[in-house]
Amino acid sequence: MCTLTPTVRLNSFAMTRQIAPVYVEVPENDTSPESPKEQKQRTSKRDYLFKFRLLFEGIEVEGSAKTKQNAKHNAAQKMIELLKPKYPKYFAVKETLDAEEKMLKMLGDKKLTPIYQYIREEGSSENRIYTVNCTINSHVLEGRGRGKKNARLDVAEKVLKYFKDHESVSETDQAETIDEKSENPDEKAVVERLENCLFTDPVSVLQEYLVHNNLDPPSYTSHISDKIYSITCKAGGISYNASAKNKKLAKQCSAAGVIDILGVKERPKKKPKKKGSRNQRYHFRYPAPTKKLGLLSNVQFSTITTCFKEVLVQHYYDMF
Repeated sequence: MCTLTPTVRLNSFAMTRQIAPVYVEVPENDTSPESPKEQKQRTSKRDYLFKFRLLFEGIEVEGSAKTKQNAKHNAAQKMIELLKPKYPKYFAVKETLDAEEKMLKMLGDKKLTPIYQYIREEGSSENRIYTVNCTINSHVLEGRGRGKKNARLDVAEKVLKYFKDHESVSETDQAETIDEKSENPDEKAVVERLENCLFTDPVSVLQEYLVHNNLDPPSYTSHISDKIYSITCKAGGISYNASAKNKKLAKQCSAAGVIDILGVKERPKKKPKKKGSRNQRYHFRYPAPTKKLGLLSNVQFSTITTCFKEVLVQHYYDMF
């Protein structure tokens, strides 16, 4: 459904024809002069209709409504109905999304970006035809039209048609690639080894086993080629290599291979902690005093203070 008003649609078409539509207000039959007050009273009546005469390409129509704007819209709509058989391309009802918007929405779903390039301009300034190339990945499609917008719409329609024709082919190719992935022998071997392993996390089990037996921790070396990870696990004088498209999967498989060779059947139990193994640095206790201290009596306190005063006075006189 078109959201533009009839006057806007007619004006946009008139710009391409370089002919301006002419709107003339049609007065009433009574041609006697009237004051502004009488004119206001006349136009304020509810049953009063404004009339406009529209002239365009030698065609004349009239439109009427209760407001001037709606009267112009009525006249323009009548003119469009008369021009539709002669110019069906310009006055066809447009969809909510044009070809370019549909193309951008489709490419957005496929995470593709079109690149436009205007390669040629032909004709005069009034009737110029543009040629545009649209590049999507490695595919280049060409479109032509009167104006840049029409050229982009033309190439957008070709892009939509191209993807519609090749959609079935791409779906079959995708299905073949999925079958190839599922039939990959290396991936199958990795999955089978992990399924046959007794432990869900062989990496941590191998680490605990080596610590429990006072052995060096395992070392893992990785190598990638053609998006395939190859990891070698060395532990306890044994090395095992595994390859997978996932780095974590390859590491787990290599650890599971070492566990199978070492013959680990159960997860090693953690060593119990020794009792009383506190850190004496943080749990230090001061020794209890050997003799209990009591409160000083008043006589003892007074003798101590007097002795202290005598010492201070003597020290003061020794300074001079």
